[in-house]
Amino acid sequence: MNQKEISPLEKRIQAAKAYKQNALRYNIISAVVISAVVAVTAVLLAVLPRPETSELEKRELVSMPKFSVEALFSGEFFSGIADHFSDTVPYREQLVVLNSRIKKAMGISAPTFYGAVDIVADDEGNSLEETLEPNVTQQTDNVPQQTEIPEQTAADTNAAETAVDRKSTRLNSSHRL
Repeated sequence: MNQKEISPLEKRIQAAKAYKQNALRYNIISAVVISAVVAVTAVLLAVLPRPETSELEKRELVSMPKFSVEALFSGEFFSGIADHFSDTVPYREQLVVLNSRIKKAMGISAPTFYGAVDIVADDEGNSLEETLEPNVTQQTDNVPQQTEIPEQTAADTNAAETAVDRKSTRLNSSHRL
């Protein structure tokens, strides 16, 4: 058969078969690539050394919890393991900086505090050398005395209640149709 002699229906059938074959091929390639990425990530997380301290946050990272029967049954052991693995991801500090740069590029920006609250750093973790000094001083000599508030008289109370009643009556009447 010559190409010119193929009917439009046969062309559609051939195109559908080619599409199905290509779609199946792309699906298999996608599944293999995703599986490879997940496997490589799992191996790297298992093999790479885990940090014990964070220079960026100026703190000790969560350590692996000690096993005990009590901790096992209370759930503290497994939550401690989850905290340990999420806190000690290899290259965690670089990922934190990358995350802050992405947020900054998206327009989400706020002052970031690392480690002690009195140390301010930029998004890369560089100290701005601005320390927050407490402005609280103990003053016992010059404490102002509390002034007494005059008691409200019955006449003042009645006048205030009458004004409120008039206002609510006006509001209720203005909403009627």
